[in-house]
Amino acid sequence: MTKAMREIKFRYWFFDGEDISTGVMYSQKAALEEGILELGDKILFEHDECLIPLQFTGLHDKNGKEIYSADRLR
Repeated sequence: MTKAMREIKFRYWFFDGEDISTGVMYSQKAALEEGILELGDKILFEHDECLIPLQFTGLHDKNGKEIYSADRLR
């Protein structure tokens, strides 16, 4: 029997370097489009030290929303 593998994807928390609570969340696609990330030889490079990658856990909440590392659940 083959076990299904979860999709590997990220979203990114981008903030000004001073106050993490005032940041903006970007999907991987949006971060690439905005020039926050650059794809080079299949490696993503972060252009700013104020960019925190959050990896998809493969889990969904009761509403079907994806759960990423560092998400707070209630």
